[in-house]
Amino acid sequence: MKTSVTPTQIKYYQENGFVHHPGLLSPDEVAELKADVLDAAANMTRKRRIAMTCGYMPDGCTFNGQRNILPKEYFESLKKGDTLCNNDWNPLVHPTK
Repeated sequence: MKTSVTPTQIKYYQENGFVHHPGLLSPDEVAELKADVLDAAANMTRKRRIAMTCGYMPDGCTFNGQRNILPKEYFESLKKGDTLCNNDWNPLVHPTK
């Protein structure tokens, strides 16, 4: 499995907030994730339902100024161009060094 990204992919991520990474997951992993997503259908009750999201970014990414999954307090502490290196919100999953 390819675990590195190109400078072009990093630039695309910084401009668009996502990168399509073909081959990142195996067909079996994709099928399992699809099944999980289908299980997480819309909440049709009046009760609160907790959900989780996970976003992966290359090490050294910088903040592009757009609000995404970051909590309000952390989002408001960032300036465009800041490196996303807060270990509570952007932990390093696979160190390259």
